Amino acid sequence: MYPPTFRNEQMIPRKNTILSKCEVVSHVYKVNVSNKLYNKINYFMGNRRIINEHVEKIMASLSSDGGNTLEDNPILINNKYEIIDGQHRYEACKRLDLPIYVKMVNENFKDNIIFLNTNQRNWNDGDFANYYASQGLKPYQIYLDYKEKYKFITHGIMIAIFNKWYDRRNDGGSFKNGLLTIKYPEHIEDTIEKLVALRDVAQNPRIEPSTFKKQQFQQALLKLFLSHNFKFNKFRKNLRTSKHDFNVLAKSTDMIDQMDQIYLGKRLNK
Repeated sequence: MYPPTFRNEQMIPRKNTILSKCEVVSHVYKVNVSNKLYNKINYFMGNRRIINEHVEKIMASLSSDGGNTLEDNPILINNKYEIIDGQHRYEACKRLDLPIYVKMVNENFKDNIIFLNTNQRNWNDGDFANYYASQGLKPYQIYLDYKEKYKFITHGIMIAIFNKWYDRRNDGGSFKNGLLTIKYPEHIEDTIEKLVALRDVAQNPRIEPSTFKKQQFQQALLKLFLSHNFKFNKFRKNLRTSKHDFNVLAKSTDMIDQMDQIYLGKRLNK
């Protein structure tokens, strides 16, 4: 890779009678579009995916101020020229053919990548999973494999399944802190199989795919699965012919109440 000299492009700090007596500990470099490094900067493995809407908002802001704010918000890179923080700014600059401003940080600074991103723009569960999987944590790769195969299961529900619970509130932040484990492999397989088996069962009326993807609906199902002495085949059989209002219900509590009635074979009032 190219040495981080950036000669002729290193920014010279403005003179300040107070700051002149302070130690200079870092530099910000301006990299013009013509510099060969401009298109050689890479994205750090494990960083969140590029969100086009976010890039477009930055582009609009840069277009209105001519890119004057870039100098005060440098892109952080490591000694491999990988972006630690600022990938959306970098993408916006490239699309607008604007110079970029970079600051090199210590290699160990990558450990702070989650802190940086979650304080600037919230990471979602997929971002956390991708990051920890890229760091070699096997439970997160297994999690991502399940999530990729069963896209209709929400992240919140998948995390709950891994924790053998009906919602993620008992997770205690473990998932976002890199502490996901595979304690219940059989439960994970069994629960996902049940969800798959119920997708096209109801016919009176059919449960819409958008309804089945709702976290409230899936959460209600998980709570039912964990009920004492719950018999899955009985519920599946009753669901096939029973009338239901799942497509219009919004609250998880209402959904679980109706599931209880279906399980018990009670006729719903219409």
